[in-house]
Amino acid sequence: MDWLPVKPHNILAAGFYDGTVALWNLSSKSILQRVRAPDRSFTLYPYHCFIAHDNATRALSFCHASRDLMVTAGDDRLVKMWDLRRTWEPCQSFKRFLSTEAAWPLHWAGVFISQESTYATFGQHGLNYFDSGYLGFKPLFLVPRKGTMWSLSISDWLNTAVTADSVGDVIMVLIPNLFNNPCYLKRSIDRRFPVFRTEMVQLKEEVEENEGGVGEKGSGSTSNGTSHHTPQTYRETAQKYYLHYHDMDMRTFKNAQSRSPWKHMQVAEAKGGPCLDLMPLASLTKVRFNPNLCAQSWVLSGGQAGLVRAHCLRAMNSSHINKMVQESQAQFSTMFPQDTTDSQGDASAVRHTTEELILVTLRSRIRLKYLYWQHMKISLLRHLNYKQHSCKCLIKNVSISAHFLCRLQH
Repeated sequence: MDWLPVKPHNILAAGFYDGTVALWNLSSKSILQRVRAPDRSFTLYPYHCFIAHDNATRALSFCHASRDLMVTAGDDRLVKMWDLRRTWEPCQSFKRFLSTEAAWPLHWAGVFISQESTYATFGQHGLNYFDSGYLGFKPLFLVPRKGTMWSLSISDWLNTAVTADSVGDVIMVLIPNLFNNPCYLKRSIDRRFPVFRTEMVQLKEEVEENEGGVGEKGSGSTSNGTSHHTPQTYRETAQKYYLHYHDMDMRTFKNAQSRSPWKHMQVAEAKGGPCLDLMPLASLTKVRFNPNLCAQSWVLSGGQAGLVRAHCLRAMNSSHINKMVQESQAQFSTMFPQDTTDSQGDASAVRHTTEELILVTLRSRIRLKYLYWQHMKISLLRHLNYKQHSCKCLIKNVSISAHFLCRLQH
């Protein structure tokens, strides 16, 4: 499900298990879409539906630069880009893997896709960038992960992405200039920084019980001959394990590669892997950047344990980042101008209601008529040689008409 990121933010899109994508207009007043029930409640029906995939629609996202573009991902392993004005066929389609989340940022002509580790090639689990076909670049692999990447979020202000996976790691990556060919990008690991990682630690009572109960049959059985039970549910896992969070100091990136969290991330990308025998209590299923301009460096994450954590990336408040934020703000203001009160005849202003268009049209017409009568008045004074009393009467009528139009304009 996704909201329209462009004003007036009144469109809601949702994907369904049968592969259908539906669009609702929340501000609609149509009696065919807003149906009143006998209990006086309203039921809002979608104004447009289309079949996007053969199986369930896993993820969808509006394009932040246009309200007419959308990307969807389904269980058929297809990622499709749509023009909502012509939904009988996608603009672009490619088949790679099972996707978990998609994002179409404001500044780049492509989409970011996170995927499960089921159908992905070994060593290619993680975050990928796919060009929409405008530039024709090959896909770019940004963040390698050993487990399933469940969530991603992109900040249009900072040009930065954060990811959350089943291992329990939150990784921040600085997005390069994607208008250049990504094949020339070297040492992408220097652009990745771990925000925090989650470790499942066994309780001391359970450790002592397992050490004292090991018999002659080996480490997998106790002294009375029963095998050691591996917890499979949330309740059993919570009684035997606790979560230990290792946070990285995000106040500065100085000497980041010499810190233990960064070294652990480097080792985990090469040799690490999830433990499939334990219940994934450390798994993180959702991560989000704060979309507001004044708090763009805050990150919120939550997962299987039911805990929500907030982190402030203070290192992203440097002078270079502030310059980037100002450039993003200028670009955002150019693409989405604010409504002004004095916009007579401004054809570039975006209008969302018919009443404002009618008002602007009437003002423009009245202004033209007023200027026309003023021109007639001046021309009569300069070039006509009528008699004095006839000219006075005619000028008086013209002045009355101009005064009436001026009153009407106000």
